[in-house]
Amino acid sequence: MHFAEAVAAFETQLQTNERSRRTVKSYRRDIGMLRRWLDREGHPLDVECITPTTLLQFTRGEDWLRFPVGTSGVESRLGRYRPQRKWGV
Repeated sequence: MHFAEAVAAFETQLQTNERSRRTVKSYRRDIGMLRRWLDREGHPLDVECITPTTLLQFTRGEDWLRFPVGTSGVESRLGRYRPQRKWGV
């Protein structure tokens, strides 16, 4: 699945779950930061290619670290990623 398709499906799910505009705006900002980083670093935009290691690299980058935790309103930001989590379970 292409990144844009996954984002569209995610936004539909947010609307279905009646998330606030502020929450949706925060998610869009964070996802946009990830998308720009993926492009800049030359990562493929297929969701299957975005691994936990890729996300960890993103959260260690300057783009992400510029924003203090909590500015997105999402306490479980990617910056809180724990490598021991089982992905895809």
